[in-house]
Amino acid sequence: MIYSWNNTDFAGLTLDGGRPILGLYESSHMKYEHDHTGDPSLAEITGTAITHLSNNGIGYYLMVEAGRVDHANHAGNAHRTVTDVEAFAQAVAKAVEMTSAEDTLTIVTADHEHAIAFNGYCGRGSSITGVCYDVDPQDAMDPDYVQQALIPKSSETHSGEDVANYALASKYTRNNVMAVFLGTVLARLFGLTGDVRQAMSLMATLSQVLVAAGVLAGLLVVGALLALHPIYALASDRAHGDASKAETHEPHPQKGAHEQDHEDGVHAAHDRHLAEGGHLRALHAWTQATKGKTALVFVEIENIGDSELVLEGATAPFAAGAELVAFSLVDGE
Repeated sequence: MIYSWNNTDFAGLTLDGGRPILGLYESSHMKYEHDHTGDPSLAEITGTAITHLSNNGIGYYLMVEAGRVDHANHAGNAHRTVTDVEAFAQAVAKAVEMTSAEDTLTIVTADHEHAIAFNGYCGRGSSITGVCYDVDPQDAMDPDYVQQALIPKSSETHSGEDVANYALASKYTRNNVMAVFLGTVLARLFGLTGDVRQAMSLMATLSQVLVAAGVLAGLLVVGALLALHPIYALASDRAHGDASKAETHEPHPQKGAHEQDHEDGVHAAHDRHLAEGGHLRALHAWTQATKGKTALVFVEIENIGDSELVLEGATAPFAAGAELVAFSLVDGE
């Protein structure tokens, strides 16, 4: 590990992406931007970190925090608040300048808001740290001036406003971000030192393969469910029954209403009936899907003989019991 604790050390750092660098320039918090001397600025530290990490060959994640913006707000000191925000803006500009939106996602946000705000009564063009109402201009422009507060406290509080999230990238999507992350992990695991773009390309290709495999598996599952569904199975059985039990027959010399309909094309499927016995012909059978132990089966029956028929009782080889519930005549037949 390389250690740096002053500007001289900072200027002579070896930025080859090899050994980690630890830079500690104060015994506690960094000084406010207004007060610090002899220490690297936040923008300089950001640029140095990007240069060093960019040389590791596998990409990086970098977090830059302007933590003293929060401290200046708690102190009620607008001057140090805005000067540290300006220093943070310069750090963001340095990061954008040194990276490419083609392969880098830059996000700028905050973890909370503060209660210091413009009161809205000062005229346009007034200085942010200027005067309003009966405040001595000399006092208000002093960097150590503490802003007015309705309820003065020893430390200003956080507020409840939503914070903004800004992102800069050109072609980034969720898949791209995941490709970078997974590619970096794989590079670390297998000791690869190639360009991170190669890892991104590999992971993007793998993602497409996995998506295609998922779609295919989904189609297979849907097909299997349809094959097992009662309605689909019944339709398949009916089609199979129509094909296996179809037989040719000579029409009865006396044409009934159904045979006339057959000629008219209304019942074109009558020549492919389910079953035939005696003077009866079962043309169609259907039922509704049910999970219960009983089912209501509808059968269309045609009398192809000359005499009247009486229907009594019912039997079904595919059920433990059957009962004739009711019937209705069609066209008087």
